[in-house]
Amino acid sequence: MAAAGLDGLEVRPLLTIPFADRAHLSGVAANLGLIPLGSSDYHGRNKAVRMGACTTSPEAYADLLARNTASSPIVSTT
Repeated sequence: MAAAGLDGLEVRPLLTIPFADRAHLSGVAANLGLIPLGSSDYHGRNKAVRMGACTTSPEAYADLLARNTASSPIVSTT
């Protein structure tokens, strides 16, 4: 998928995922030149993790926006 244009990989899923698995995903992202992304998953029955606890770093967010495939979110002013 990286060769087909994938820009990022979720490497910071819920904190209940073992650190070794998160470290492995970070390595995969680095090896493929992908942006390491967080997640805001809040579905299923695992509500012990606070929504938004595993967000994308500001640096990764800036990298994602710098690529031609991303766009800035639309923020309501009201």
